[in-house]
Amino acid sequence: MNALGILIVLLLLSVPALAQPPDFSWGAPIKRDPMRLQHMHMVGVDSDGFFTTFAQKGQVTLEHYDPQSQRLWTTALLPRTPAGEHARFHSVQMFQGRLYLISIHTENSQTQVYAQEIKHNGNYSPDITPLAKGKVGRHLHVTAAGRGTALNVVLCGDSRQAITSALLNNKLHPRWQQTLTSEGQVQQVHVKSDGTTFLLTRSPAAAPATAAFYLHRLDAGTGIRQELPLGDAAFRPLQAQIAETATGDILVTGYMVPASSVASQKPEPVGTFYYRFAKGRLRKPTVAYTPFQADFIHAYKRAKPDYDYSQRLRHLQLNQVLPLADKGAILVGEVAYTEQLAHAPFFHNNDVIVIRLRHDGSTAYATSVNKTQGSHDSLAQLRSYFVTSLHDTLQLLYLDFAYKFSTEDKLLTANSKAITRTPVLVTVLPGGRQIRRLLSNTRASRQQPFYLRPSSVYPLSHREFIILGIGPGYYRYGQMRF
Repeated sequence: MNALGILIVLLLLSVPALAQPPDFSWGAPIKRDPMRLQHMHMVGVDSDGFFTTFAQKGQVTLEHYDPQSQRLWTTALLPRTPAGEHARFHSVQMFQGRLYLISIHTENSQTQVYAQEIKHNGNYSPDITPLAKGKVGRHLHVTAAGRGTALNVVLCGDSRQAITSALLNNKLHPRWQQTLTSEGQVQQVHVKSDGTTFLLTRSPAAAPATAAFYLHRLDAGTGIRQELPLGDAAFRPLQAQIAETATGDILVTGYMVPASSVASQKPEPVGTFYYRFAKGRLRKPTVAYTPFQADFIHAYKRAKPDYDYSQRLRHLQLNQVLPLADKGAILVGEVAYTEQLAHAPFFHNNDVIVIRLRHDGSTAYATSVNKTQGSHDSLAQLRSYFVTSLHDTLQLLYLDFAYKFSTEDKLLTANSKAITRTPVLVTVLPGGRQIRRLLSNTRASRQQPFYLRPSSVYPLSHREFIILGIGPGYYRYGQMRF
């Protein structure tokens, strides 16, 4: 057999392996009603296990689990200032292998951000470290560089207010603090390993299409800002995210609409836009504005027609941008919206749209994972899906709601009230072809007295993940391995 034949055989053998179901293992149940808990959240991992938080009636609790998902201890979080005054909880961050309680205190029109270390036995360190100080702002972004070499703190308002950005080193010592003004609202903060910081701000809806977003670059050594408007005379970027490639290029990509669209009216996206900055330098970017492929739109709207002329894709929300080794990216979004009913809102999380862009911004493929999910619970418990990339192959996991499966695992439409809660694994191959598998014989299937919450999956690597299961009057953590 020649080399080409061997390669084809290897590729054919690899496809079933990619579609194999993951293994699930679970820790002991924690007897506490998860329906009464909010913001159940994975914080981070160390050699002793992992840490989580949840809130109940405004009180945040930190939990520590061992590597076998058995809970070791819990502690209530009570943030304070160095003067002993009460502070407002923001988050728990793991940085350089240490846990920090991040809090905010406002006084005399000034907001101070603090960090206090929590030891791995749950005890507080007596030292409370100031991180940044600025004008009163409603939003706080605390972002670590990918390798934990630097930490950036951004304090800002909704729009037309001063933005405070402070960079700290891996010992939480200040490197610089800058105050800048912007007409827009900070959407995302990204920090490179050397401390170079990027702020993505979204301009007001009345701004011209040529300046729908701004990308701000703050120098690693001085914090001096460069900025670049993102937009086009024919198309307006509508939703955007930053990602960094393995070679250090910065991507800003997302969905676009015609320039004549009114951004405040939630227009339906008509394609993608793509900016790639070599090594993060704001000059000579690769730029592409690419309409959706006609065959994708035809196939999607044929499978999910707009019976009420609501323009289904107007509800498409950009959730993740996954950079690829070839300097391209995969955009993952979901058709999600809220329906106002007579007595309470109903939250819809439906189809997942996957679009792969090449290094020049052109479309390699666009495909949809069609599903129907909904809840009156604002999806605080069930939520929607989880996705990870294994090289350029996606593994996407969601709960089976308004569908059922035949004995051959063929997807069939069920009635609108069907809730089976069995995970479905969808493998999206590099060319966009899907392999769909119902995980009905795993330790996360409908035969179990609890169900997996896909949106709470936390990556340990590309193949290992910490997972959360919800049961009647209890919850439990575990692990999933591909």
